[in-house]
Amino acid sequence: MVDIGKKAFMGMVALGLAGIVPTGCGRSSGPDEATASPGAVEVEVSALSRGKASQRPSGRAGLNGHGFRGHARHGRHVFSGRVDDAENDGRSCHGGAGGRGGPPATNACAGISPSGPAITGSPLSPAGGTYTYAAPNLIAPTVDPITSADGVLQGLNVSANPGVTSDPANSWTGLGLFFSAPPCVDATTYTGVKFTIAGDLGTCRLSFVAVPSEDNAVANGPVGTCTAASCISPSFGPITTGTTIVHFSEMSGGQPLATLDAAALNDIGWQLDVPTDGSPACAAQFTITEVSFVNDTPRAACTGAPPASSVITDFSDALTVGPGAAIFAGGGTFTYASILLAPPVLSLVSTDGTPAGQQLAVSVDSGLPPAGVDAAWDGFGLYFNMCTNASTYSGIKFTVTGDLGACPMQFSAQFSENDDVAADPTFGSCTAPLCFSPWTEPVGAGTTTVHFTDLVGGNPMTTVDTARLTGIHWQFMPPTGASAASCKANFTIDDVAFVP
Repeated sequence: MVDIGKKAFMGMVALGLAGIVPTGCGRSSGPDEATASPGAVEVEVSALSRGKASQRPSGRAGLNGHGFRGHARHGRHVFSGRVDDAENDGRSCHGGAGGRGGPPATNACAGISPSGPAITGSPLSPAGGTYTYAAPNLIAPTVDPITSADGVLQGLNVSANPGVTSDPANSWTGLGLFFSAPPCVDATTYTGVKFTIAGDLGTCRLSFVAVPSEDNAVANGPVGTCTAASCISPSFGPITTGTTIVHFSEMSGGQPLATLDAAALNDIGWQLDVPTDGSPACAAQFTITEVSFVNDTPRAACTGAPPASSVITDFSDALTVGPGAAIFAGGGTFTYASILLAPPVLSLVSTDGTPAGQQLAVSVDSGLPPAGVDAAWDGFGLYFNMCTNASTYSGIKFTVTGDLGACPMQFSAQFSENDDVAADPTFGSCTAPLCFSPWTEPVGAGTTTVHFTDLVGGNPMTTVDTARLTGIHWQFMPPTGASAASCKANFTIDDVAFVP
């Protein structure tokens, strides 16, 4: 983590007495401002390594981040702005914003669409770093980025012990992610933000904040356009542990723009409000992971077409198109893994040196799941180029040869109603907080036939819609907690086909 430093917020007495928090962070502009005034708001900013684009998961975009065995849903912030100085090119603590479909921007930065929905878990994320802040006489949280081996941000580890106050107007502390790639994000193709909170929030009240250009102070850099005496971010809360979706339209309380302009987002954040009624002091220890934009606008499931034949692939026509990625006539391969685990490595091998003898080789070495997670997963699969109606078939067969190791292998069939619309914009139609496929386990070596009726436990549909198949996948679940262990396996997959 690169420490860009601390800047002190120089609040104005008149606004402070009125219970209004002045705009943004103060900048280091000279000797007279070298010492913070008593009760100054401390803001700490850290930049993130962007990782290597070549290290992103292989396969069809959108299918890489599946947590196929699942994850839940829910949604006022008074801090706004960011530090503008030579050290960080104007990037630092940010302010907040309101909702999709709000008033059009009249004086906002020009937003650019992000590369995809992921805010964590992708080297193409718009996130550029973290920031923390606190009201006068309270202590800002400590935030440690959770990164993968190649430097890609996976989440945030948050520790908060802000202290005690009886002043409701100054009972806030918080943290966030500022955007830098691009610094002004046009998220109008999405309806909100999804994230997972795990851990202990104590007596703290947690809210989600989004910062649009119109509520971000001009003093804080080129993307902020707020010139009001007070620039306040729209927010939504309270939220609790679990997986939450906050819709842009649910966010309110911003100033001067009350609702969120999703076309000009500068950052997102989470605010902790401290009890002021004599309740036990607020202390929290939690993680924030799986942060992404979502689009849960109701969408019809795709219309399936019958496959050309019962053969899905025997890999005889498969071609390698990148590290660990292959395509064949009807689709291609993809890999995925949960936080801080390594996805499987895929390659094409031939038993006789000819294309006819090709198989898909799979090497699994997941690594240890991190402490504190309840579930971990590591998998690979085949996506279909078309929405497939396999209702005339009863199941799928395939041949596994090699060593599957100690972790049971699962098999799942994917279909439109359970495919996340943000993760699979082509065929997905699931807008629920949890979208995952029905599965069966264990799958052993040899030739296996899995009937569609064997697959159970999906969400929102618990059984397979065979008329709208979008792919299939195999998954390992590394043990977590005290018995945490890595899944290791080396084997091949071949002769994948529908069965009558």
